[in-house]
Amino acid sequence: TRGRQITFSRSELAATIEAATRHGVLSAGESRIFENLLRFDEVRVEDVMTPRTVTVMLPTEATFGGLLDNRKAESFSRIPLYRDHQDNVVGYVLQRQVLKAVTEGAPLTTPLEQLMRPIPYIPEVATLGGALRQFLERREPVAMAIDEHGGISGLVTLEDLTETILGVEIVDESDQIADQRLAATRLRDQRMQRVLQRRQELDRQRGHIKT
Repeated sequence: TRGRQITFSRSELAATIEAATRHGVLSAGESRIFENLLRFDEVRVEDVMTPRTVTVMLPTEATFGGLLDNRKAESFSRIPLYRDHQDNVVGYVLQRQVLKAVTEGAPLTTPLEQLMRPIPYIPEVATLGGALRQFLERREPVAMAIDEHGGISGLVTLEDLTETILGVEIVDESDQIADQRLAATRLRDQRMQRVLQRRQELDRQRGHIKT
């Protein structure tokens, strides 16, 4: 009826997507994207973040030259900066912006803090839907994930969320090779496996409720 809003439950949408895939209306890739979107508020930041153990962070007093000479840091496009200790991340810098400044004549002794951008914090238990809303509201493509005690547990980016939706690896525009995250990307399969396990757990819970 004209003017009447039609609504569908999540389970109805999931059933429609499954039927469309079975009948060839949607490809397997398209079906996966829709299914991932439906579960966006079920998967947590901790499932997709780059863990602290493989996140390169530098002190605010580190210099342009120190960053460019850091072999571990060269694999990341965004470098979190901390003051005093690593649980006090106060911002981040872009690798390409530092390189641009140096090529334009900035001294290698310039502190990274001069190019520092603000970085928000987000609970590691937040859903991806909540993280996406925060990214869009603050217009920052990166955030530090924190645990229940306020300690830094990892780094999450807008690309992480996009990869979860698409189920593929996103190459940053400044990357020079197909995969620039080195140690972090070794955990990508583990990340997707955790997401799959969480889905299966939720599906089992739903099945138990229905019965």
